[in-house]
Amino acid sequence: VDKGSYLPRPTPPRPIYNRN
Repeated sequence: VDKGSYLPRPTPPRPIYNRN
């Protein structure tokens, strides 16, 4: 779910939402 990548997920704080 890429749309929920910017949501508080149980994953490391990586710039997933900042990718082009």
